[in-house]
Amino acid sequence: MCIDPSQPQAQPFGDSEELEASLYAIAVLAAHDSVRAMLRGKSAILSNAEDTAASTNAMTLEEGAECEPPPPTANLVRLLGGEAPSLRRATAIAIAASCHGGDIESAKQLVHWGAVNALSALVHEKDSGVSAAAASALRAVCLAIPSAMLWLTLQLPIGVQLGEDFCAVPTNSTFGDLEALKAMPDSDEGADILFVSSEDESLAALVAQAKSHVDSASSSNTAVSSLARMVSDALGGSVEYDKYEHFDASDESMALRQRMRSRVVPIGKLRKGGARARAVLFKALADRCGLACGLTLGRCVSGAHAHHAWATAVSYTHLTLPTKRIV
Repeated sequence: MCIDPSQPQAQPFGDSEELEASLYAIAVLAAHDSVRAMLRGKSAILSNAEDTAASTNAMTLEEGAECEPPPPTANLVRLLGGEAPSLRRATAIAIAASCHGGDIESAKQLVHWGAVNALSALVHEKDSGVSAAAASALRAVCLAIPSAMLWLTLQLPIGVQLGEDFCAVPTNSTFGDLEALKAMPDSDEGADILFVSSEDESLAALVAQAKSHVDSASSSNTAVSSLARMVSDALGGSVEYDKYEHFDASDESMALRQRMRSRVVPIGKLRKGGARARAVLFKALADRCGLACGLTLGRCVSGAHAHHAWATAVSYTHLTLPTKRIV
C-alpha cells in the first residue's frame, strides 16, 4: 500500500534494541554518499529509468492503483513515533546523519515524508535526550534546504541562494514540501506562502528587467539602489514610514490566493506587497543578477510589524584592510 506521510503509521518493526543498534550503525555509515543514496531508495542510485523500472517492486492496491514501496527514509520518519524514548532518540540521530554535508536530496525526501513536523513535536518532549537529538536533526534537515532554513532560523545568510522552487513559509505555519504546502487549507488568518519559481513568467520578466538595470549600473551601489526602486515600483510604490502600518496589500493577496486556490502565491504575480513580499522579491532578483544578498524574517506574527522582513545587500565601493601592530 501507499503511505500517507500525514497520517500516523503502525510500527511493524522488530526488537527495539536491535533497531537502535541498526540506527546507530546508520548514523556512523551515513558519512558515505553511497549509504545516503541507499537510504533514499534504489531509484536514487540507479542511473537510468529502465533499470529503475526493472528494480521497482510495485505494490498493487485494492483499487488497482500502484505505487513504489516507501524508501528507508520513510521508515526513519515512522520510527520517530516509536514508543521507547531511546528508539526515538536513536532515530533522530540517524536522521541528522542522513543529511551529512548538507545532503539536499536526502533532506528533501525527509521533508516529503513529514520529518520536519515530527521532529518539531519531539523538540518539546520532556525527555532531554530525545529533545536534544530531535533539535539537532531538525536543524540538519532544515539547513540543507533554503526554504526550510529560512523557516527555522528566520534568515538566509549572504551567499545562500534561494534555489529552485523556493517557498517563504511564515514562521507560525507548519513546514512541508511544495505539494504539502499547496494542499494546506487556505484561511484569512494565515500569511501568504511566497513562491519563487523559474516557471513564473511574471517573475522571469522582472528578472530580465532587473538584469538590464544591474548591467547598466555604474557601481554596485547604483545597482542595489536601482533594484530596490524596481522592487518598490513592482509592489505598490514607496511608502512613507509614518504610513507604513496603514499600507494594506491584503485585498491583492486574497484575490490572488482565490485564483490560485492556495496559500502558495507566485511572487511574480503580486502587484502589491509589504515588507516581506518586497524582501523576498529583492532577494530573488538579486540572486539572479549576481548580487550578494541575505534575507531575514522578523519574529512578530501579529500587530503592525507582523511578518516583517528585510533584505541585506552588499555593495563594494572600496576595501579597507585593518592592520594590527604585533609586539
